[in-house]
Parts: sequence; structure tokens; C-alpha cells
Amino acid sequence: MEILLPALALVATLLAPVQTSRGAPDSADAGAASASAVETPPEVVRWLAANATPVGSLDDDEHAAGLEPLRRIVGDARIVALGEATHGSHEFFAFKRRALEYLVKELGFTDFAMETDWTQALAADDWVQGGSGEVEGALRNVSGLWRTEEYRALLAWMRAWNADPAHARKLHFHGLDMGDPGLTARRLQAYLARVDPDVAESVAPVVTALGGGAGSASEDDLAGLVSVFDEMRDAFVAASSEREWSLARQHIAILAQSWRARQKPGNEGTSWRDRCMADNARWILRDAGAGARLVLSAHNGHVSRTGLTEVEGYGTIESIGRALSADAKSVKDENLAMVVIGSAFARGGFYAFGNGLRAFTVGAPKPGSREAAFLAAKLGPVLLDLRTAPKDGPVRAWLDEPLPLRFVGGQFDDAWPAQGADVQPSRLAAEFDALFFVPETTPSRLLNPPK
Repeated sequence: MEILLPALALVATLLAPVQTSRGAPDSADAGAASASAVETPPEVVRWLAANATPVGSLDDDEHAAGLEPLRRIVGDARIVALGEATHGSHEFFAFKRRALEYLVKELGFTDFAMETDWTQALAADDWVQGGSGEVEGALRNVSGLWRTEEYRALLAWMRAWNADPAHARKLHFHGLDMGDPGLTARRLQAYLARVDPDVAESVAPVVTALGGGAGSASEDDLAGLVSVFDEMRDAFVAASSEREWSLARQHIAILAQSWRARQKPGNEGTSWRDRCMADNARWILRDAGAGARLVLSAHNGHVSRTGLTEVEGYGTIESIGRALSADAKSVKDENLAMVVIGSAFARGGFYAFGNGLRAFTVGAPKPGSREAAFLAAKLGPVLLDLRTAPKDGPVRAWLDEPLPLRFVGGQFDDAWPAQGADVQPSRLAAEFDALFFVPETTPSRLLNPPK
């Protein structure tokens, strides 16, 4: 079975929320939420029906008018974080592809990043920039659940955009995750061997240890490695290029993230992973320079402004969205203005790992869930700007209350109770600025589906 995440013992972020108090079927929060909202207030249903905007088909080229609400929702934000309620549904992937196209064409976005291995994604970006080979080869550099027809179309569109001489500024594809430290270490060592073999030989033991190989490393070793790059910047750039030096230096940051992650057990390591992905998103924008705007793709929990989940006895597990929101308030020299668009579905299919990679189906939502309200309003597929809600009254109370929302990660088990282990209580307005909702999903179109 292919592992979706690098082997850093951080897989809790993609597992079903049964592992956490926020999503466990016997969670006090979940029970209270279900008991307090057996029926959706009619004012909420009316507001949803009046304010949701249909997006039309996502599988043809006549999509611009349907996604026009993105212009108002996004505004001047520099980062648009797009969530997905599952890691294996066609409709979420199709929406992200169409949203990226719209944001690039209409609003000048320049970069796309997703929760996959940062180092491996560099090869996919090379292909997007016009490199050799086929798109399937580029896709082998992203995690398995995203090796789909939908992401093949996304990469192919990015490459075609870049090939047009009318588009002077080229699109870039990025990974956000720390990934395989061994690969990162080998890439870094190869760069050093090219620009200065003597330096490469002297730091090889540290680089190897940081990559998870033989030997040990320390914070002093890390600081020394960074100092070498900074002190020898001019010489390294002369032997390569400014871009190559910048990428190689970021390899050190990725190695440091992985090395520190191995020293952080359980929930601490899970929080660390999202903190690192937020830091990598910031690096992408700094490296891209003036005018850069980033589309960031991850699970709903990762983009949520309130955290990935809550764990009894630990507290809030960090999320990319929460970390970037905090950074935006504290960092003065970076524009981190962000819009977070979550996703939701009422029923349907998706791929996930569970006794192998396979397709699962979930049925109708329970009364009192978010999805039940969306169905009552006869929505979908739609975009809903949550910021337009009234400041008080039944609609505001409904958006602020922790009510069940489907929350399917990279693993699933159809023995879990329907809308029990597959949901988390969600304070919708606190987590997201807007929501993409589709009534029914179908499994994503894997390039190599399981037999």
C-alpha cells in the first residue's frame, strides 16, 4: 500500500477524526452539537437559499461566469486557501482546478501549492515550466491520492499557460510538506558537490544525519550549515544561479523541519507539521517576490483558521490557516492577507485508505448537521460567502455554533457510524470565509485505480 504522507509519524493529520476529541463519535462536543440542533432553523434555510451562488458545471470550459463570485470573495487577498472535505472526491479537485484557472486569468495569481512533498514537487514544477517528459511523470512527484485525472488536467493547464509567450510571468507549482528527508539531503549534497566540492565533503556528515542517515546532528550543526550558505552566497551564486542558491538554502530549512519533527511526539509533531507548511507558504511568497499571489490547497482541517482539531488534554492542534492568520497579525514586513474557502458535501463517494486504497460511499446526512441544512435549502454546487451573514440572530447563531460537518481524511472505515466518526463539530464562520458545497460527490479519477 502506498503511504500518503512521509514516514515521520505525523499521519494523524490525515486520519479520520476519530483519533481526536473534536471528531470522536462519543465526544462531548459532538454530542452536544447534535442534541442542540435536531432541526435547522427556517431562517437559516432561507438565508442559505438566498445567498448561495450556483457555480454551474466544473467539467466544461463554460465556468467563468459561475466562478465570478471569487472576485468579490477574494478581493485583494494575497493567499487563497482552498480546502477539501475529502482527499479523494472528483468535485473538490475539479473545483480547485477551475478556481486556479479563474484566479490566474482574472486576478493575477502566480503560484499553486499543495500539501505534498516540497522537494519532490520541484520536479513537477520543472515540467510545468516546460521540462521534458510527460505529465504522468510529473504527477509521480505528488502524493498518491492526488495522482488523478483532475490533477493531470491542472498541471497540463499550468504548462500550457506558461508556454504562451503572452504570459510573461510564469506559474509555479509547489509542495508544502517536509516530505522525505533523505531525498532532500541528497538534493542538497548534489548542489554543494557542484558548486564547491570541498564544502560538500566537509558538511556531508551533518547533511546525512539531518536526512535521517547515519550519525547525529545538533542545533549548532544546523546553524553552521546555514552560516556556510550565507557567508558563501556570492561564490555559490556565481557557480550556479540566484534561484538555485535560494532553492538549496530552502532545502536546509526543509531538513531542519524534518529533523525537529522526529523529536516531537504525537500531537506536538502533528502541530509542528502544519506550522512548517505555513512557514513554507511564506517562503514561497518571499521567493516569488513582488506581485506574487498564492493558491494554497489542503484538507479543510489544514486550511481552517481555528486549528486542525481539538484534543482533550492537549488543546488545539495547529493548522496552516491558524498559523498564517496569527502570522498576519504579528509580522509587519509581509503581506499575508488570506481568504479561506472550505468545502462540504452531503453524500457520495471518495477514495481513501482503508484495507488498501479503495472507494467509499457515505449516505444522507443526519438532521441538524450542516449538510442537512444545505440540502434543505436545495443548494449545490454553490459558492457561499459566509462573511455576508447577519451580525446577530438565528443565522449568526447557526454559523457560530459547533455543528457537525463531514471531515474525511486520507483514511476511512465504513464500519464507522454514519456522521459519527466521519464528522467534526465546526464553527463554520470562524473556520472559513466562504464555502464551496456540492450535494453529492463521486470518487476522484485515479490514474491507476486499485483493482
